[in-house]
Amino acid sequence: MKQLRTERGAAVPTGVVHEVTLLPQTPVEVEQAAGGKPGDMRLEELVDRLRGGPRWVFVLDYDGEGRVQSLREASWLTAG
Repeated sequence: MKQLRTERGAAVPTGVVHEVTLLPQTPVEVEQAAGGKPGDMRLEELVDRLRGGPRWVFVLDYDGEGRVQSLREASWLTAG
């Protein structure tokens, strides 16, 4: 995953890359990636939709111990 920062509403890469392994059952809140219909999906359902398509930006939600609990589509940002 590429770490991003925001500049004037746009996602800008920081140059930092993280390797993250997520379970296929990881919950993901989506809207645009699901055709404009807000809802929840599992990561395994979303992977094929994202492959080879436009770039998407997601926010990682962590628990108190620093583990990724879910992803949220960052629809308010544009991917550059």
